[in-house]
Amino acid sequence: MHEFDLIRIESRPQEIISSQSRTVLIANRDGWLSDLRLHGLFIHETRVLSRYLWRINGDLYTVEASPVHQFSRLSYHIGRPRRVRRAYSGDKQPAKFAKDATEETIELKLSTLISDGMFQTAVIRNYTTQAQPLDLEILYAADFADQVEVQAGTRQQKGSLRQTVAVNGGEVQIGWRYRAGRRAHGERVSIARGLDLIIRGLPVPPRANRSRLRARFELAAGAAVTLEVEAVGYIDGVEFRPIYRGHDFNGGGTDRDRRIELYQSRSTVIEVPHPAQRTLERALDRTIQDLISLRMFDLDRGEQAWVPAAGIPIYIATFGRDILTAAWMSAMLSPAILAGALQVLSETQGAKNDPWRDEEPGKMLHEAHTGPISVLNYRPQGRYYGSFTTSPFYVINLSEFYHWTGDKAATEKYLPAAEAALRWVERYGDVDGDGFYEYRTRSSQGVKNQAWKDSGDAIIYPDGAIVPNPIGTCEEQGYVYEALLRMTELQWITGRRWDAAKTFRRAQELKKRFNAKFWLAEENFFAMAKDPKGRLVRSIGSNPGDALATGVIAPELAEATADRLLRPDLFSGWGVRTLSSEHFAYNPYSYHRGSVWPAENAAICVGLRRYGMIERMNRLAVGLLGVAAIFSQDRLPEVFSGHPRDAAHPFPAVYPKACSPQAWSAGALVILLQMILGLYPYAPLHVLFSEPALPEWLPQITVRNLRVGGATVAIRYWRDDQGRSQFEVLETQGKLRVLRQASPWSLYATPLSRAEELITSLAA
Repeated sequence: MHEFDLIRIESRPQEIISSQSRTVLIANRDGWLSDLRLHGLFIHETRVLSRYLWRINGDLYTVEASPVHQFSRLSYHIGRPRRVRRAYSGDKQPAKFAKDATEETIELKLSTLISDGMFQTAVIRNYTTQAQPLDLEILYAADFADQVEVQAGTRQQKGSLRQTVAVNGGEVQIGWRYRAGRRAHGERVSIARGLDLIIRGLPVPPRANRSRLRARFELAAGAAVTLEVEAVGYIDGVEFRPIYRGHDFNGGGTDRDRRIELYQSRSTVIEVPHPAQRTLERALDRTIQDLISLRMFDLDRGEQAWVPAAGIPIYIATFGRDILTAAWMSAMLSPAILAGALQVLSETQGAKNDPWRDEEPGKMLHEAHTGPISVLNYRPQGRYYGSFTTSPFYVINLSEFYHWTGDKAATEKYLPAAEAALRWVERYGDVDGDGFYEYRTRSSQGVKNQAWKDSGDAIIYPDGAIVPNPIGTCEEQGYVYEALLRMTELQWITGRRWDAAKTFRRAQELKKRFNAKFWLAEENFFAMAKDPKGRLVRSIGSNPGDALATGVIAPELAEATADRLLRPDLFSGWGVRTLSSEHFAYNPYSYHRGSVWPAENAAICVGLRRYGMIERMNRLAVGLLGVAAIFSQDRLPEVFSGHPRDAAHPFPAVYPKACSPQAWSAGALVILLQMILGLYPYAPLHVLFSEPALPEWLPQITVRNLRVGGATVAIRYWRDDQGRSQFEVLETQGKLRVLRQASPWSLYATPLSRAEELITSLAA
């Protein structure tokens, strides 16, 4: 994979973020909380610690600070000694602090572990040759601001804050308790949140007040003192006490670790034998680690049923669309997220008509936040339904769950929720009654655009004007079409043949209407959307690529659509831009007006594969893997700039507010590999379809521990001397047959080609 290893960007961010489940620490590179506009220890989107920094003899110099894992970090700091030997240190000057302190050193080694709350082990050691007096200061503060308030720089909520300070020998406990309540939108709501900051092991009783602790003591030459810091949070009656302690940077031994290990042990293993192609293997390993990092353990619905947050650091919340996207994209690794998503979202499905929350019966949840301003109803995002996409996605995910697991009982359990979601689409989704599907915002603080591109300026006319609501984007028609197809199968397998026939007919009629309405003959492409007056929004963007993935595009128009997506104004060389670079409003840094999203590009690859356009899919795959190769940790960013891949732009810029890790991007490479291998399961019949199309840069790959229903399989793939992709089944445990056959969802395979491949597979 030498073509990917052009350059390596090892960024040194201004902030280091550590997290696990609902707890996030955002600190500067030194590890301190010093900027009220950025930093904090957050639990359930509440900043429980807003200021936190250490000083030894008035200052500290950070030698190095780095994450060990997403939840752990280590930092080395050195302080200036009060007593020095000139033979060791030479002339002492304040400007030479760091250099001189390396010769006569007071070291602070700080190990930080994030779980439920925070635990730190601090070792202060005297590396000088004489006893040293030390003046230790720890500064602290808490404000219980919502994460949204921190980003905005303004405080919206009003409440009461009480603080206590208790010193007991060498232990100090600083406590904060915050309460707030109000009546809004017909509800009386309140919060009670708090933090105990406990510092243990001080060699002398310190002096402590509401903002700082100070302890003066002496360390003998070579001696050390070990302190412990524990931050215990309280969120509305639930205690968040750290589960990791000491120097255990890798975790281990807890029930949480056992659940993580179970997921890893049951996940698919990818082996790439040649070092030149290891980018893919490393990036897929990063995918597993990122999904684990995003896991919200309080939403586990079983050891193999859980959901991730949307992204770190600012989206540690339930996002229906993001969870479902990550679930189906990563299903080849494990169906655990599919199982969790179906359960969690069925529990939160819309039950009433509530304009404040954009809620309607049957509509699937968009987001649920637990921060103060959401719980206190300053905004509706405590439980908000402003997404069209989530409802059809739920149906698609249920079908994927059935295909991967073959669990008919669980499928039937979630089928009523899926049918209710489709009823919502039919009753509320066609706002103007023209047979197409639109979204509109009713909430005064709702999301304007409720398709996958949800920024306020995402859907625009060619002159740059923002399209008003209601809007029917082209890809939303595709999502409904695919949901109807999937529901056809689900109704059929549960014995409702007449309902299945009617649902299938609705899907076919929608597909026919869509291709007639949205096709722009002069552009050889599909319109981005239709506006409130039924007029087409003729802007050229990536939206038709998402529609391609659903199969709603007529086969005779698919090739032209793909070619338009890969023209230089849309395809940057790294990926397809959200908006053409020739558009009046193009901006390579904008969230949805010229940036590139790996998750969307992975979906486009699904579409290209579905229509049999393998060479085009591989072009896009090379771009995405190139991005993974050049960024640190082999991680695909959430979103990056739309700059072209050329000599003047050897690498793209990451969107400044991009999450890292992010659930969509974590799943993108998994579904991309699934498309390259042409893998698709049908567990109810104990069948795995595979029609590989390995590109030149991937001549060999082995997939192990791939689960289909109750069976596991190991398969080796390779390119032969003629460049044809071959495979052999190395091992099968359980009942499963691997067939060389195009996916049942493919739109290019003919009955004759399927028959030939089936006979060949059965003979083998």
